[in-house]
Amino acid sequence: MPIPEEIKKLKPQGLSHACEVRFLSGRYYVYEISSRWDEKKGRPQKTTGKCIGKIIESQGFIPNGNYVSAYSSVPSITKCYGAIEMFRQMGPDISERIRTYFPDIYRQLETITLLRLVFKCRSSEMRYQYEHSCLMDVYPGIGLCEDSVSRVMTKLSMRRDAMVAFMKSFARDGHQLLFDGTSFFSGMGDSFASPGYNAQHSRDNQYRVLYIFDSTRQEPLFYRNTPGNIVDRSSFAATIEEAGVGNCIVVGDKGFYSKPNISYLMEKKIRFVLPLQSNTRQIPQEFDGNDSDSKFDGRFTFNGRNIWHKKLPVGSNGNYVYIFRDDKRRADENALATEKREKSVGEKLITDEDYLSDRRRGVFAYSSNIDADAKAIYLTYKARWDIEEMFDYLKNSVALGPAYVRTNEMLEASSFINHLALLYFYRLLSALKKAGLSQTHTPKEIIDHGRNIYKRISYADEREYISEMTDDDRILFEQLGVHLEIKSKNTDSKTTA
Repeated sequence: MPIPEEIKKLKPQGLSHACEVRFLSGRYYVYEISSRWDEKKGRPQKTTGKCIGKIIESQGFIPNGNYVSAYSSVPSITKCYGAIEMFRQMGPDISERIRTYFPDIYRQLETITLLRLVFKCRSSEMRYQYEHSCLMDVYPGIGLCEDSVSRVMTKLSMRRDAMVAFMKSFARDGHQLLFDGTSFFSGMGDSFASPGYNAQHSRDNQYRVLYIFDSTRQEPLFYRNTPGNIVDRSSFAATIEEAGVGNCIVVGDKGFYSKPNISYLMEKKIRFVLPLQSNTRQIPQEFDGNDSDSKFDGRFTFNGRNIWHKKLPVGSNGNYVYIFRDDKRRADENALATEKREKSVGEKLITDEDYLSDRRRGVFAYSSNIDADAKAIYLTYKARWDIEEMFDYLKNSVALGPAYVRTNEMLEASSFINHLALLYFYRLLSALKKAGLSQTHTPKEIIDHGRNIYKRISYADEREYISEMTDDDRILFEQLGVHLEIKSKNTDSKTTA
């Protein structure tokens, strides 16, 4: 027999165990419930615990001795509320998409993601943080012991197709997409973790994460893991293909330029801006060491610098080479050359001619199939700073450090949780920028403030309370569009901090 909703509303809340109402012999009884893993069925199996009382509609919940001995000694329970509720309010569409593409484990995925983001906790700490946060009220009764988390991650690891579909759901036509890769060190011993190259010149075991960042919407869009010994240009086309991007502008760094990649982009009719290597032959020799400004079409200023520019058509497919000379950059490179020469005195006879033989100091070029003003192309490429900033957030604010997983599939699961956390994190960044607070407050400060806002459940008067906040904190969260309030259990009035 289905339990009426008005009866369900009367069951006790905020217990350390989940509970369930059952109709037996004409009465409604409340039982503790939990779950354990059934090896034969390959899924969690609900386990019924003690009866802790009954519900009479006219009187509400009536506890018995089991309830009194288990819970009456605890007059109230305090749970972390502010930071978790903030992210849930900022990302309802993220939560809905998780539910859509992972209908059987969406509660666990959202819970694991938010706990990792707010508390930076690993699997062994998940259960404690879950039981001491408001997520236990949002998604009651999910098992988050270390073994349960491992099983959820194993199930997630086999669903790359669902991960891809989830990420594709955020894609929009016409947006500017930034491509770049970064290395993560890893303690695992599978094929993805390989000795490779990175900016620190380390040859330790690592894997590469190739990311697409939507510069138009200012949020991460897509990622793909590759072995640490694979260069980014080799994975470029495969990443675009899997991401399914089409009507967009692709902006990458020097590591992505190659003739096969350019041919692929042209075939797919994807607009692009890719920088060329400093020794490229696509820059005419007349620009080598040329001190005359007459070779350029003109100049513009950027951050107080003179930027000279030249636009040249290349081939017959509508491609262009945009050549630039940055006077400040040229001076810095000359100064660096002089410093190297001074350090080399006595080791090798080096003349000015040796250092000035690099004729392209301060000169750089981009390849593009966009027919536009040179300054527009320059500014388009400068937006790449956004993805560099994203990698900084990923490594320092979201990810937990080196991945110690045994298989590539488990690495995919861990990376996807990182991606979900990064999406929520960028909602906070967006709210800070929209409120004009990004120069005065960091995301870490906001999360720390939110972590100290608790929800207290009192069994003495059957009400929920939010811990005290300063006026500054209250105003801060309101500016971010976050409303920390709960409804009283016995009235329709709202309780705010």
